Amino acid sequence: MLFRSYDRAMLSLLQHMQQHRGMASGLLNGDGSFAPRLEAMEAKIAKDAEAIDALEREHGEVLATTVRWNAIKKSWLDVRGNFKGMTPPQSFAAHTTITQSILDQIAYAGDTSNLTVDPDLDSYYLMNTFVGKLPDASESTGQARAVGTGVATRKSMEPAERANLMLLISKSEGGYKTAMVNLDKA
Repeated sequence: MLFRSYDRAMLSLLQHMQQHRGMASGLLNGDGSFAPRLEAMEAKIAKDAEAIDALEREHGEVLATTVRWNAIKKSWLDVRGNFKGMTPPQSFAAHTTITQSILDQIAYAGDTSNLTVDPDLDSYYLMNTFVGKLPDASESTGQARAVGTGVATRKSMEPAERANLMLLISKSEGGYKTAMVNLDKA
C-alpha cells in the first residue's frame, strides 16, 4: 500500500528529528557529549530523506506531496547548518517547526491517498489514530524529551519550563488515551 510506505518513512524521519531536537537541547545547554550522537542522528535523518526522496520520485505526483517535502528538506538543511549557533529555545522552536511540518505532511498524504476520507467508520477511526492521534502524541512526548534534556543538563528548571513540561506530558497522555479509544472503536 502506497500510503503505508510513505507513512512509515515519514514516521521514521519524525522520530529521528525529535531525537535530534532533544540531543541539540542537551548540547546547547552545555553537554558536549551530545556532539557525536548528533552527528550519528544526522546520518539517520539523511537516510530517511533518501528513502522519502525515492518514494517522492516514484509516487510524489500521485500523493501531490513533493513541493511540501522539498520545503521540509530545505528547513532541515537550514536547521542542521545553524542550530549550533542558536539559543536552546531558538533550536527547540526551529526543530519543532520541522516536526510540525512532518506531521502535516503525514496528514496531507493520508488525505491525498483518500485513506482519511474512508466512509467506513471503523476504517476512519483506525486511520485517524495512525495518521493523527499517535503521531501528535509522539510529538508531545518528543517535545517533553527536549525540555527534560535541557533541564537535566543545566540541573535547573525555570517555572515556565515546569509548566510547559506538565502541559506536554498531559497532551501526550491525552493523545495516547484518545488513540486507544479510537482503536477500541475500530
